[in-house]
Amino acid sequence: MKELIILEITKSFSITELSKLTNKTRPTIYKYVNEYENKNFDMLPYSFKVLFDMISSDEYSKEEIVNYCKRKFHVKESEIDMSEVMNLLNN
Repeated sequence: MKELIILEITKSFSITELSKLTNKTRPTIYKYVNEYENKNFDMLPYSFKVLFDMISSDEYSKEEIVNYCKRKFHVKESEIDMSEVMNLLNN
């Protein structure tokens, strides 16, 4: 069952994508997924519970989920990692 939830959440988004969309580290995303799958919702930020509910549901498109992330986890321009910019330029 543990892997089932992770697979459900990652079927549309990889952990890396979620990390970028939410401005959280990959270990933090794994921790939140673990809390979600164990139903420890008190240990999980509400915005992530809603996000994981959306991902686990068939009611929302990927675009709707991305828009939710943009609204809830907006990354300010000054918070953009310069190494990521350099990687994009190199590619």
